[in-house]
This record gives sequence, structure tokens and C-alpha cells, in this order.
Amino acid sequence: MDKLKQGLAEVERVAEDLLAAKEQVVEIDLARNKNREASTALRKLPQSSGGSFGNAEKGYLLRPGGFFLRVSPDKAQNIINEDQERLEREITETRDKMKKLTRSLEDKGGVPESCGPGLLNAMLTLRDKA
Repeated sequence: MDKLKQGLAEVERVAEDLLAAKEQVVEIDLARNKNREASTALRKLPQSSGGSFGNAEKGYLLRPGGFFLRVSPDKAQNIINEDQERLEREITETRDKMKKLTRSLEDKGGVPESCGPGLLNAMLTLRDKA
């Protein structure tokens, strides 16, 4: 009986980890979408004609990591692009983690029999075309 309880507890732990990873993907995706919106807004803003960045009104306020920065339009775009690349890496890593957790859940018997091993394997080996 204790072995059954331990097995169920392990399945539950893996399932909770899987749900937490899924929530993390959603959060990262929201941040990624906000970056896309900011990048699009920066591209649509009229570019100043002539002059240098010495004038404070010509910069943009960004809030990376909880504080505000006044930066040039090019620097703002670079910051957003770097953050976007970081978010892309994080989401890929988290999705890979989800696949490993799903595989572990299947090994522990936490996947219903109606989902055969061939279908589960096909779902876990899918790759994005990039």
C-alpha cells in the first residue's frame, strides 16, 4: 500500500511540475507579446530628422527590469530585441522541460491508455520550424 501511495505522490508531483511549467510558458509568452508590441510601436514612431541624442526629449523611456531608462531609439530597439531573444530561449527551454515531464508522467503511468505511445511520442518529438 505504501508503494502505491509513493507512486501516486510521484505522479502528482510530476503533474504539478508540468502545470507550473505550462503557467510559466503562458507568462513568458505574455512578456514576449508585450515586447513585440513595443518593438512595433517604436518602428511606427516618427524618427527625428537630424540632431543628436543630446536632447532629452528625443529619447524613449523604457522599463527593463523594474526601473526607467531614457535611451535613444536605436538603443531602445536593441534592448527590446535582446530581451526578445532571451524570452525565446526561455520558452524553448520550458517547452523542452514540459516534454520531459510528460514523458516522465507517461513512464509513471499518469497518461491515460486512450493516448497510445505512438501518439504521445509524435507529440513529444514535434519541433518548430525555425
